[in-house]
Amino acid sequence: MRQSWHEQKQESSTECARGFDLSSLVCVYDCAGLARVLNMYRVTSPLHPCFAHGAMSQRDGAEELPPPKRSRFSVDQCPRPLEGRGRLPDLRQLTQEVKSLPAPPRVVEKLDGSSFFVGIDVETHALVPRGSNQQSFWKSGEFGFLTTADNEALSLLRVVQIGWAYATKDADALVIKSCLVKPEGFAIESAATEKHGIKHDFAFEHGRPLHEVLCEFLDDVLALLQKGYRICAHHLGFDAGILTREMTRAGIALARGDWDQRVREGLCTMDPDICHWVRQSIGIGDKPRSIPMRLRDLVAVLLPQQVHLLARSHTAGADAHMHMLISQELRRRAIS
Repeated sequence: MRQSWHEQKQESSTECARGFDLSSLVCVYDCAGLARVLNMYRVTSPLHPCFAHGAMSQRDGAEELPPPKRSRFSVDQCPRPLEGRGRLPDLRQLTQEVKSLPAPPRVVEKLDGSSFFVGIDVETHALVPRGSNQQSFWKSGEFGFLTTADNEALSLLRVVQIGWAYATKDADALVIKSCLVKPEGFAIESAATEKHGIKHDFAFEHGRPLHEVLCEFLDDVLALLQKGYRICAHHLGFDAGILTREMTRAGIALARGDWDQRVREGLCTMDPDICHWVRQSIGIGDKPRSIPMRLRDLVAVLLPQQVHLLARSHTAGADAHMHMLISQELRRRAIS
């Protein structure tokens, strides 16, 4: 008869090449990222119950595990039951060394240029509709960036909130702006409201006309771009594509030529080459290059001290702020 999971013992390595004692690492079901980081260090230590989350971790050969209580992995919470014994390494220091993987030439080329960014983001009246052509996940966008949304989707979606964020060149001030757009001629769908929290009645009462919001946005952003800033977004082809169509609806044509060129010179943080490099830097090199990284995953990997910003995710101003910070950090790691 095989031993139960808590009776089993197995011989395994508990030290990594850098001398950390990893014998007491804990884990939960949703922590594939941590498992890959450990694998990067050739760590074969068995995983233990994570009492901080009330979940059990699987071990090779283990059977009859009790049903787990699914919970998201947290570096902050997992070590607490054991940190007083001094047996756990600082995982942030561990992954910081892994992140030193040099950027390949294609990534350096995309991140080279201005170190000053203005992040942009839009929230829309509906979720992205599925296009009729699903043969390829990525599509070639109008600005030279790959995008997951086709022209039909970009034409159907309407803006309900625009956000932009930038830091002054002397780093004295951080500017984050967010404008609610009055939904005229369309209704905000409930599925979109569940995502960004903007209700139709509230936006209709408190929102501003589209033309007015776009003019303020363009005045600010184009002025910054002329000062040497670079536009950035997580899925830039999507955000810029929707804004371009809204400019046409609002009758704003004079700025289109300058806007299109500036977007082409921008940075998309969802670029497949960039995301593949980031994944490789934390030991996740087996994912297909075509799979993008979510905004929250980039923040967790690149900006661990800024994860509190994710609490306001899917609001245009907060997302634009995160786009700016991620772009700055990506460039710093690739160019320095």
